[in-house]
Amino acid sequence: MEPKVPVDNGGSIFDPPIIIPTTRIEPPKPKPTVEQYKEVKEEVTQKEVIIDEPILETKPVTEGDITDAIKGLPEIIEEPVDAPFIFVEEMPSYPGGWKEFYKFLSDNIKYPKSAQRMGLEGKVHLQFTIERDGSISDLVIVKGMAGGLDEEAIRVMNLVPKFNPGKQRGKPVRVKQAIAINFTLRH
Repeated sequence: MEPKVPVDNGGSIFDPPIIIPTTRIEPPKPKPTVEQYKEVKEEVTQKEVIIDEPILETKPVTEGDITDAIKGLPEIIEEPVDAPFIFVEEMPSYPGGWKEFYKFLSDNIKYPKSAQRMGLEGKVHLQFTIERDGSISDLVIVKGMAGGLDEEAIRVMNLVPKFNPGKQRGKPVRVKQAIAINFTLRH
């Protein structure tokens, strides 16, 4: 049986003491020696490895066999995938970079008077798709604010000039993006 140590629980003298059992810490196990590693290695090398014989007979494949097999397949036509990508080899970019994009937003946002009167500040989280031609579509508010901040975020995003589209395998593709527009009152 382990010894129990009374602990002052900070209560009155009439409260019974709280008994906390002593924790026993086991010493670490010794690491295996080099000799023990050698024994295990010898056991592994002495075991037999059994390989099943192939059931089917095979013959070498020639180039003619491959072209004959391809002739029977229907022609595959690559059509552009319509669903937007999330990550692509070359991500869309704003002309001048993301710093210029956010500068465009700050230059064109008009803080709604109702939000100013209420002292509303915060972020409006938006999600949108950059199309193959660089235009913005499917603009959605993921997490919004009241007082006209959502509407202002949508209004200014509709003013944004075209992006350089994202590319996959050298071809322009649709790419989903998300941003947060931070509305802050200057005090």
